Amino acid sequence: MPLLLRYKDDLIGVAIFGGSGGLIINEWNEFKLDMNDFGILKWDIEESLKQIEYLDLNIGIESRMFTFKTYQKPINLYQYITPNSAHPPGMIQGVVHSQLLQYFKQNSRREDYWKIAMSFY
Repeated sequence: MPLLLRYKDDLIGVAIFGGSGGLIINEWNEFKLDMNDFGILKWDIEESLKQIEYLDLNIGIESRMFTFKTYQKPINLYQYITPNSAHPPGMIQGVVHSQLLQYFKQNSRREDYWKIAMSFY
């Protein structure tokens, strides 16, 4: 598998089938069985996806390239520290700056960045 990443109990991987160095179906099925035989966790494995939501990202594949877009749950409550809290006066600028920077780094396309930035506004 050319990509296998883990963050706490979330795991993401990319498997290539066939060709030189690719997996065959039997190896993939054995890998899935091994995942569920190890430890007490049971894994939900989604296969053959062109896009997936992983943590706060929507990761897709287009023209053999990964694309990234900020993902927010539909029930996102947008709870941020208010400017009139007891925090230092420059805190609100730091929150806005860091959030916009995070969105900029997370989005492959400029139009996706602008959409999420305007939603944040």
